[in-house]
Amino acid sequence: MRIYFIGIGGTGMAPMAHLALDAGFEVVGSDQQTNLNTEHLKERGVNISTDQSGDFLNYLHQQKPIDWVIYTSSLPANHPELVRAQALGLTVTKRDQFIPWFIKKHNFKLIAVAGAHGKTSTTTMLIWLFHQLGVPASYLVGSSLPFAEAGKFDPASRYFIYECDEYDRNFLHYQPDYALIPAVDYDHIDIYPTIEDYRQAFSQFFDQSAHVIMWSRDLWANFQPTDKFLFAQDINPGLKILGKHNRANAQLILELTSLLHDAHFEPAMVINILNQAPRASRRFEPLKDNLISDYAHHPVEIKATLELATEYATLHDFNQIVAVYEPHQNERQIQFQADYPTAFTQADQIYWLPTFIARDQHDQVLSPAQLTSNLPKAQLADFNEQLLTDLKQHLRQNDLVILMSAGKLDSFIRRNLD
Repeated sequence: MRIYFIGIGGTGMAPMAHLALDAGFEVVGSDQQTNLNTEHLKERGVNISTDQSGDFLNYLHQQKPIDWVIYTSSLPANHPELVRAQALGLTVTKRDQFIPWFIKKHNFKLIAVAGAHGKTSTTTMLIWLFHQLGVPASYLVGSSLPFAEAGKFDPASRYFIYECDEYDRNFLHYQPDYALIPAVDYDHIDIYPTIEDYRQAFSQFFDQSAHVIMWSRDLWANFQPTDKFLFAQDINPGLKILGKHNRANAQLILELTSLLHDAHFEPAMVINILNQAPRASRRFEPLKDNLISDYAHHPVEIKATLELATEYATLHDFNQIVAVYEPHQNERQIQFQADYPTAFTQADQIYWLPTFIARDQHDQVLSPAQLTSNLPKAQLADFNEQLLTDLKQHLRQNDLVILMSAGKLDSFIRRNLD
C-alpha cells in the first residue's frame, strides 16, 4: 500500500508515518516546511516535498498510484492537495480513520489515553513502562520521545497504545479495550459549544470502551461503579514523580496494569519504572537547568504546571517562578478568562504574549490588556529582543522560567535564547 500524508512533519502525522513504514507500507508526503521530523523521515527513504499545490501529489500518483491520502483535522477543506486528491478519485480520510483500520487489521488490544489534560504525559509513561519491561507494544503519541520513536509498529505486540484526542470528536472512531482518562475538563469550544455537548461525547466514548480507568473526582456525568469502570481513589505513596498531576497519571497506569493480568507488571517494579520515566517534548521539558518548556494552555493545565514548578524550584533552590505565557485560541480565552487569577497563583511574575490564533472564527477578539485586567503580576510582552533580554536576566538571577504555550513560543526561545 502507498500512503500519502499531508502535513507529514506534524507532531501527530510524523509518528503515524513511522508506524506505517514499520508495517511495510510505502510512505510519501508533503509539508509546508521542513523540520526535524521531515528530515528524519527522509533518512528512512520517504519522498517529501514542500510543494502543497497538488502538483507533487499528482506527479507521484502518475508515477505509481497512491492508495490512501491521510490528513489532519486542522487542514482546511479547500487545501489544494485535498482538492487535487479528491479530483483524482483517491481514498482521502482523516488520520483517525486510518488508525482504527490498522488496529483491526492487526487484531490489537487498544489502550487509549483520552481526556482534556495529561494525555501525552500519560501515554509517554505507559510506552516507557512497556519499553523498560520488554513487553512488545505498538503505539502512537503526539510528541517527541527521548527514548524511542513517537510511532512504532511491533509485529510481536498484542497491545496498541494510543494518545486518543477528543478534538473534532476524533476519539469516537475508537472502541478501546482499556480507556485511561487522566482528567476531564471542558475544552475545545469550537467543537463542543456547550458543556453538555462535551459530556455527551465522553459518555459515548465510555459506552464504546470495554474498561474505563479514571479518577472518582471526574464523575461529572454521574457514572456509577460497574465492572466497566475502575475508579482510582488515592495515589500510591511509592510514586515519587514530581507534580501531583503526574503522580495521579501514574496511578491510573498502576490501576491499568492490575487489569492486564500479566506477570510482567509486578506492582513494585511498575512503580520503580514509572518513577524514572522521562518527560515527552514540551511537557515540563528542561531547556536549561532553570528554563522549562511546557505545553500548558488551559487554566487547569497552567495551575498544575505551576504547582509542579513550585516543587521543582524548592528542590533546586531557585528564586522566583517566572511564567511566560502564550494564550492559545481566542475562543478558549473568552471561555476561561475568569479562571486565570486562580491558575497563575503560584507565579511570582508573568510575561503575557499575544494570543496564538488558529482555526478561530469568533468575532470578539480579546486583547492581552483585557485578558490580564485581573492579573496585577502580568506584564505585556511580545516576541522580541526585550523579552529575550528580560528572560536572560531572570536566568542569571537563578529564577525558574516556565514557558507555557501550544503556539510558537517554544520554537522562538529555542532559536533565539543562548
